[in-house]
Amino acid sequence: MGSSNSEFLQKLDSVVDILKEKNDYVKVHRKSLLRNDTLYKYTLETTLYPREHECLREIRLATEQHPLVLMAASPDEVQLLQMLLKVMNAKTTIEVGVFTGYSLLATALALPDDGKALHEMLEAEVL
Repeated sequence: MGSSNSEFLQKLDSVVDILKEKNDYVKVHRKSLLRNDTLYKYTLETTLYPREHECLREIRLATEQHPLVLMAASPDEVQLLQMLLKVMNAKTTIEVGVFTGYSLLATALALPDDGKALHEMLEAEVL
């Protein structure tokens, strides 16, 4: 199991290297639908960041430093997901595969006090 995990991580590292070479390597916030940098920055600073829970902010900042940051959800994506969960009055969520827990925590925070946020960690062999 340990050797296959390290093999998997080596493969992921090589994918990141290839993306960097092709200049397609993106930061977490670049996954946004907004393509105008000025508009996106304005949206982050005026709408997303002021509403972001402190724990989410800490995870987001740590995730942005991770070499596989492209696997993470963007702040606007997470806030949209939270809004949809609240509108639906969701009581249970299931997240399959957790990277740093950013979107998992966001969904948990959007649920009512009696809600449940379930998650399933995937082993490298599954991927």
